[in-house]
Amino acid sequence: MKLFPSDSPLTLSIERIEEKALEHGGEHATTKLYDLRFEQNDRIISQFSSSVQLSFLMKEPNDNQKIYYWNIQQSEWIGIGGKIENKWITAETDHFTIFSVFDEKELSQASDHDKQVEHKTDANEQPSTDQKKDKMDKEVIGMEQGKLTTDDSKKEQSLPNTATSMYNWLVIGGITLLFGIGALLFRRLKRN
Repeated sequence: MKLFPSDSPLTLSIERIEEKALEHGGEHATTKLYDLRFEQNDRIISQFSSSVQLSFLMKEPNDNQKIYYWNIQQSEWIGIGGKIENKWITAETDHFTIFSVFDEKELSQASDHDKQVEHKTDANEQPSTDQKKDKMDKEVIGMEQGKLTTDDSKKEQSLPNTATSMYNWLVIGGITLLFGIGALLFRRLKRN
């Protein structure tokens, strides 16, 4: 059984996604969000001819947790189930996209809350069908280009503050070393 169209090199990409990057993101996820994809001959392979097994390690597993994938067209999380064994949850899928683990009850409650909020908004505030289609097209294009944000007006995501004083100490050490070498050379020249 062959999963991929050719024997050329295949690359598996696993990218961790921030919850904020998705419109109805993974704020209720019990694991991190991961964008999974295979690339072969500069093509992204997202559908497989047979299923592959997907597993997540969980901190505190419970029977309500299942693996879900993000459906771009419907802008919602779709469950694929999962069997829990030794803090690992495993399920099979025939495609790759964004995956995570959710507690079914929490996700259902969050979804019900979102629907109530949407229902209460004014009909005038609802985007038109064309606006929804444009937004969905932008999401799909963004996914193909490796970007997940669809709104250009969203602030740029900044890098975490991980700076250390290591380079300062390297520079100070280098200057001290040069000063020492200079003093040594000066003393030798003075003797001769």
